[in-house]
Amino acid sequence: MIGKTLGHYQITSQLGKGGMGEVYRAKDQILGRDVAIKVLPEEFARDTERIARFQREAKVLASLNHPNIAAIHGLEQSDGKNYLVLELVEGQTLADRIKAGPVPVEESLKLALQIAEALEAAHEKGVIHRDLKPANIKVTPSDKVKVLDFGLAKQVPTQALSQADTQSWMTRDHSTAGTLAYMSPEQLGGQEVDTRSDIFSFGIVLYEMLAGIRPFKGETGIETGNAILNLSPRPLSQYVNHLPASLENLINKMLAKPAVQRYQAIDEVREKLVQCQAGLIPPPSLSSQLRVLRRTIIRPRIFLPLILIALATITLGYWYYRYSVSRAWARKEALSEITRLVKNEEFVTAFYIAEKAEKYTPQSLALSQLWPQISREISVETVPPGASIYAKEYGNLAGDWRYLGLSPLKKVRMPLLGYRWRSEKEGFAPLEIADGYMRTGFNPASATKLNFRLDRVGSIPPEMVRVPSRPLFVWAGDLRLNLSSLPSFLIDRFEVTNGQFKRFVDAGGYQDGRYWKHEYVKNGRVISRQEVVSKFRDSTGRPGPATWSFGTYPDGQSELPVGGVSWYEAAAYAEFAGKVLPTVYHWYQAADEFFAPNSVPLSNIGGNALAPVGKYQGMSPCGAYDMFGNIREWCLNAHNDRRFILGGSSEDIPYMSYFYRDLDPFDRSPSNGFRCMKYEDQNPKMANLGGPIKVDTRNYDSEKPVDDKTFKIYKSLFKYDRSELNASSAFREDSQHWTREKVVFDAAYRGEQVPAFLFLPKNGIKPYQVVIYFPGSTPFEIKTKSDNLQPDDLIVPIIRSGRAVLWPIYKGSFERMPSADRSWGSKGFRDDSIAYRDELILDAKDLARSIDFLETRTDLSHEKIAYCGVSYGAMFGSVFLAIENRIKTGLFLFGGLLIFRTQPEIDTINFVTRVTQPVLMVNGRYDPIFSLEGNQIPQFRLMGTREKDKKLVLSDLGHGGRLSNVEIREILEWLDLYLGPVMMR
Repeated sequence: MIGKTLGHYQITSQLGKGGMGEVYRAKDQILGRDVAIKVLPEEFARDTERIARFQREAKVLASLNHPNIAAIHGLEQSDGKNYLVLELVEGQTLADRIKAGPVPVEESLKLALQIAEALEAAHEKGVIHRDLKPANIKVTPSDKVKVLDFGLAKQVPTQALSQADTQSWMTRDHSTAGTLAYMSPEQLGGQEVDTRSDIFSFGIVLYEMLAGIRPFKGETGIETGNAILNLSPRPLSQYVNHLPASLENLINKMLAKPAVQRYQAIDEVREKLVQCQAGLIPPPSLSSQLRVLRRTIIRPRIFLPLILIALATITLGYWYYRYSVSRAWARKEALSEITRLVKNEEFVTAFYIAEKAEKYTPQSLALSQLWPQISREISVETVPPGASIYAKEYGNLAGDWRYLGLSPLKKVRMPLLGYRWRSEKEGFAPLEIADGYMRTGFNPASATKLNFRLDRVGSIPPEMVRVPSRPLFVWAGDLRLNLSSLPSFLIDRFEVTNGQFKRFVDAGGYQDGRYWKHEYVKNGRVISRQEVVSKFRDSTGRPGPATWSFGTYPDGQSELPVGGVSWYEAAAYAEFAGKVLPTVYHWYQAADEFFAPNSVPLSNIGGNALAPVGKYQGMSPCGAYDMFGNIREWCLNAHNDRRFILGGSSEDIPYMSYFYRDLDPFDRSPSNGFRCMKYEDQNPKMANLGGPIKVDTRNYDSEKPVDDKTFKIYKSLFKYDRSELNASSAFREDSQHWTREKVVFDAAYRGEQVPAFLFLPKNGIKPYQVVIYFPGSTPFEIKTKSDNLQPDDLIVPIIRSGRAVLWPIYKGSFERMPSADRSWGSKGFRDDSIAYRDELILDAKDLARSIDFLETRTDLSHEKIAYCGVSYGAMFGSVFLAIENRIKTGLFLFGGLLIFRTQPEIDTINFVTRVTQPVLMVNGRYDPIFSLEGNQIPQFRLMGTREKDKKLVLSDLGHGGRLSNVEIREILEWLDLYLGPVMMR
């Protein structure tokens, strides 16, 4: 858009972007003034509901005329685009102001009064904002407030509304709209809202202004919603020194959960704010006292110097008192709070408290030691220099871009987070990239200097991004790649869409032999191009992907990634487009698997439907979207007689996206798609990267376990002292089918404690049989808190069968930070390290300690204990069963023997032959991580269990996935056989 003209408005720069629209700065070429232009995002340009909402915003703004509300100049249309022409408000958003630190009380009241007056003007016109938040409030350089973005505003029916408008209002009245963190309880619940909802949101804004943090926070949307609905915020006075009680009471009433307990109208809030502001003037005023005193002693001048000295002494004493109180706070309370926040990884709040404390204790050694734990100093250089640099938190999609200055930037101190970065310079294409900070496997020093290379507009294809040159290290299952340097290249920003592939079809791409350059081999036989292409038909027999019909894609799916294409079709399209398929090396370089813990949670993966490209905001560091999830992507390289396909699809479980998969190049599954790349450097060495890749796997046919004497030494490493558990129950809560109880008990090491979640069936009879669960690698990779942990789909059937499940929070998983790096998608990971060995031994001790805990409960059976390990837990299941004879049977789901080499003390080859308990293995025969021949069958064959007491059940799955009723029945019947049937009630 930048540089283009809409009507008579010349677009000069982008001001912001969000789900409700894109806002640009523009020049009115007729009136010569600067304005703001708000345009619907391209993906919603034809969405009738979005257009109606856009038009409604224009009507709402036109009905409002107040100095604290940004004005509208008009609603116009040009080149098929609807856009609003708005007053251009200079300055920063209130969100940016808060990021700089809490707003002082006096300044907060000045701003709050203006916000209240804007809301009062809107409410008088029957307009409810519904999305009031700091990002929608601008503060001009003269401290004038402007309330923005009435895109979600609701106008209650009045005589001024038409009948159609009233009907539209009635159908929308109970819809949920707004920004979750600032919603009122009734808004969050989808109930009817009125002006009191804005009052609640205003209370959140006012609290955040004063404290620097929101009153209701959570790690997830569910946690935030629960806080708004059920939890009380911390007293504001804990964050703000010398906060007037009247102001705290005002905010508390604004944040009352029931709307009837809040102020019933915004004018009441405004009046209270005026009273609070007046209360800041010391009664009686010291200046007024001095004026009276001066009139009294104007003649006896001898007293005036004495009065001035006394006044100076009092002022100095008061200042010193305030300074001493602040220094004491900085030395004690602030340091304690920062330390607590660091443990909870609340780096932003800790950062701003530290900034405030530093003003009073700039030489504090303790504070200087905390700074590296909550911040990093980032320098930014661009080629060419002089570019505007913006940043925002990577995961905060609704957040505003924060302007940092012109490049180069030197050592800008920022909270310890991952960021999206944007660089803009006139004449150059805007550049958006990302960098991440993960506590696991990430050295923050490596992200303290960023270098951006800007490209002149038109110098590279607009749909492509540059991946800069750097070393390459890949570890994906048993695939290991390592290059000292991979030259820069270009890759598509998005996956190839149906609309783009249609151009290839319409141009006769299937018939044009110029695009079909590869040898076609099927079952070892070379076949002709004509025979191959004749097989590539859509569902109606026309040339095209398998998911199409009548030679085209389904209606409304132009922007969905093309699926149902073979490797050969993908390669032909790339030739048609003047590009190539990425090699495995280039794909992993662009995706950056080590960045995956940042991008995967924001990607379309985990059981969703296909989405338009770019809808999900999981962006790789180079600026490419959907590298993980949405649709699998063919790569150039061969693996034996198959071809690599990477990134996972929308249907895969999250950690599947890290690992490679290979398929028959003729495979046309709906989940098969691709993107393309271009070389920038035609280095002859790069041609070799497109050749076949050999994957080095362990050969368990030739490997042998250690002898019994050596194994006895290994087993001794898992021993521990059976000390007191000091167990306690943190909470219990009921749901329809089970009771969830969180327990805590002492670990067997380092004075730590082990949290564990116990799921007790409501349909069973005590004492319950118990299954101890060990999950896959995800909790060890993507760090989240376990507070809201619920049973996953694999163990729900076990609970529903009347058995209890215990899920310990093992060392290194969830919030229990590891001492060794164990993340499967992590740079620097060393599976053969001593530290990794020691960490796994701690997990085994956590498991044994959990059984110690079970033996203290009278409602649980001490003799009927099973182990259920999934993926990572199934891989090491043979270690746990070989050392723990209190486990009576094992369930190994989607696992196998180790896919890498590790220290012998935990190598599964040395334990699997010592397993004697009955074991059921449930696996996917197409598992790309634990291959059937290389890992699954060797685990089953080498297991020391008697043949009649072990069983391997294979399904047509890959790695993980939802179990069918057949597999669930196998699991429950196995537990019935080896633990005994369960009596149900």
